[in-house]
Amino acid sequence: MSTIILSALVFLELADCHLDRSAHTRDALLVGVLWLVLTLAFEFLVGHYVFHKPWAELTEDYHVLRGRIWPLILLVVLFAPLWAGRLRRLW
Repeated sequence: MSTIILSALVFLELADCHLDRSAHTRDALLVGVLWLVLTLAFEFLVGHYVFHKPWAELTEDYHVLRGRIWPLILLVVLFAPLWAGRLRRLW
């Protein structure tokens, strides 16, 4: 449930607020890639160097076959600017 709520918040708040109607597809994808890189950098670097978690433990949330759905959040972070830009152009 938390993954769905976080995905919705990312899409509704962050993506919608940071793109204007004139944003091109390329620009929206670049914003998504930037958000994805920053999210991963924060998660792994802070997790490892601040909280001293081993790399293997940090990658556990990426095992989809074990029921982990964190990669869904990353997909939303990547594509939310594109989806929000397309929706805004429809309105």
